Amino acid sequence: ISFSFVAGVDPIVGLQSAWIMGICTSLAGGRPGMVAGSTGAVAIVLPKVVEKGIGYMFYAIMLAGIIQMAFGALRLGKVVRLIPHPVMVGFCNGLGIVIGVAQFNIFKVRPPSSDDGRRLVETFGAFAPFTNGWDWIDATMGGWMAFHIAITLATYILFPKITKAIPGSLAAIIVSTALEWALVRPIGYKTNTVKDLNSVKGSFPVPVWIDTKFGYKDIMPPLNSETLGIIIAPAITAAAI
Repeated sequence: ISFSFVAGVDPIVGLQSAWIMGICTSLAGGRPGMVAGSTGAVAIVLPKVVEKGIGYMFYAIMLAGIIQMAFGALRLGKVVRLIPHPVMVGFCNGLGIVIGVAQFNIFKVRPPSSDDGRRLVETFGAFAPFTNGWDWIDATMGGWMAFHIAITLATYILFPKITKAIPGSLAAIIVSTALEWALVRPIGYKTNTVKDLNSVKGSFPVPVWIDTKFGYKDIMPPLNSETLGIIIAPAITAAAI
């Protein structure tokens, strides 16, 4: 969900793509245990594509997958070893900074908009918190949000020291959510939830070509040279990441 905001897409897209990618990683990984952690890095390169339409993002990710399969078939994975270590460190540091800065917009008052996709792109652009001119939320709500952040971070770090039966990230979400509904709201305050930022209407994912919720032509651009010119750079970047 967090990285769907960074990428500028509906949270349900992030949720569905996460479990689909997990299944694909398990089926095609060829290892007893696999970790697929590319979400954050890939999310950073997608907002500019999403600005033109989410259909372009779908095409870009499909092309990135094709490029990755081609690299695997040709055994070109060894090329990654040629990338200097400082480049990798610099990229990871830059990624952390961009993701961190994007969180500041949570502390700002979002103006109403009927275009959810565009709204998310504007809201969670990398340095939008310092350029969009929106007002900051009141100090009381900001204080409670900072409290949630501190509790969530502390739970995430400390819970694994108690037991590893439950992942620290899951425990942090449970504890922070429980505090919101058992403590913060009963005393008359509230903090924003995912629903406040964007509606989440879940359903089993259906390929966009046969999804009846919207017409294929309304979301997927024509696959021509112009579309290829838009998606080629982010597709190569996503595949490389």
